[in-house]
Amino acid sequence: MKRKGLTVFVLVVSLVFSFGMLIISITTNAAERVSESNTTEFRATIARIEMPNPNTGECGIIHTEQYKTMLTLAQIDRIIDMDDFMELEVGQEVFFRIDSAWLGHFEEMNAITIVSLRTDEKEIASLNSYSDLKQKENHMLSVQAMVISLLFLLLSVHCVLLLRGINIFRRFKKEPLPAYSFPDTSAGQ
Repeated sequence: MKRKGLTVFVLVVSLVFSFGMLIISITTNAAERVSESNTTEFRATIARIEMPNPNTGECGIIHTEQYKTMLTLAQIDRIIDMDDFMELEVGQEVFFRIDSAWLGHFEEMNAITIVSLRTDEKEIASLNSYSDLKQKENHMLSVQAMVISLLFLLLSVHCVLLLRGINIFRRFKKEPLPAYSFPDTSAGQ
């Protein structure tokens, strides 16, 4: 009885996770591409720039005179030429875009991810390069979620079969080979 209860519990949990991963996969694929229509552009003056870990190029940070919020450019090495970012100077005017969903909280946040960065003379991080990177990441996340969903679904099927008295893993076990005995040859000598 205990084993049946455990199997039912595993079945329910695996079904919940399977459908949860499926929903993550669907919503990730349906995520809207960032564009000018769903982002807002701001103008600011650079107070200072930082590269917390310049060897990895994971993130560039811009502090501005106008906003207390740090502007972060995530995965900077994958979307821009690092030299362009490092050439930004204190006092230089830049234009940056954020996702419009964050507009109401922009002033309250300590840090916010920007989706594009440019000066009057040069585009440093384009909206298209950021959008392409996010689409690739979303595709990979979607594939991973589908694989995990499939694994949990297979576990659910196994649990249903166990509840019906069928253990598929026992069916594939090889029968042990019969013991072989050597003929006794010592009696004739």
